Amino acid sequence: PTASAPTSWPPMARISREIAPKLAKISRESTASQLWGRELWEQHQSGGRYLTVVLTWPWSTVARSLAPSLLVLGAWSLIVARLQITLTANALGFLAGPLGLLLAFRVNSVVSRFHEARTVWEMMIFASRNLASTFAATEEDEMPTAARALCCRLLVAYGWAAKAAPRYEEAGLEDVLHALLPPAEAQKAAAARKPALAILDAIRRETQPRPLKSHVARAVHSSTTELNRLYARQERLLSTPLSPTYMRHAQRGLLLWLSMLPCGLLSAGCSSAGKLLLVVLATAYIMLGIEEIGAQSEQPFDVLPLHQLATVLTRDVVEVGLTE
Repeated sequence: PTASAPTSWPPMARISREIAPKLAKISRESTASQLWGRELWEQHQSGGRYLTVVLTWPWSTVARSLAPSLLVLGAWSLIVARLQITLTANALGFLAGPLGLLLAFRVNSVVSRFHEARTVWEMMIFASRNLASTFAATEEDEMPTAARALCCRLLVAYGWAAKAAPRYEEAGLEDVLHALLPPAEAQKAAAARKPALAILDAIRRETQPRPLKSHVARAVHSSTTELNRLYARQERLLSTPLSPTYMRHAQRGLLLWLSMLPCGLLSAGCSSAGKLLLVVLATAYIMLGIEEIGAQSEQPFDVLPLHQLATVLTRDVVEVGLTE
């Protein structure tokens, strides 16, 4: 590794693009799965946004996911209309309150998980940039240029390893490590149970024996410890979902309420099969859509733009740590 290391990084970027997961549930329109800039914000706030959401409705990822359930509920509604199965409409109102609380808790918990995951990556980028800046400011007699370049490469490798872990991209990560690191370091990190932590250990092995000033040594120790802690937070989010028992209870309650809905509507005077079908499907689309979005976002690392975030980390470390 040398101070001119950035010139060797396009192959790594190419490899990473090739292994980026093709997530079928990512919207073709604006989505949280990409980093937003001026153009996306203008599109999001445009006056024609309502027309856009109507015109793009057929390609909605939520609508496609709900299609089987909506077909079953539609068929059930036609059966109810045909057999004139009725139910006191007030019964639906008694069930709607608890059901709303179940869905509200679900949505709030999922949003909290999503924002915590995004905060983890925000802090990863900050800590990596800060550590790269510390390396760049180190005197030559304390840490030679080649050693600083290697540490910055290790920081970049840590970012891609942290990105690969929650998406289980083991094979692709090995290619990235070999594109970034010397063969021995790349092989050792790739063989580790947790490559990101093995890379942090490599940074420690490279920096601790060197005659760094006390405040520099403390800064390096603090930043590597912070990167370790952030990886642990990511592991916690990945390995601990919301209570599956709670979610099953909410889903069963929602399906029970929706199955009773056509019976209550029929009792309330919605005698036409067409009207009954329209109201049931519209209600089911909204209610089931809330639950579906929660299910899609509960694992936040499948939704977050991790590839773009890892690219931001890479560019920041290059500009701060390897630009002379």
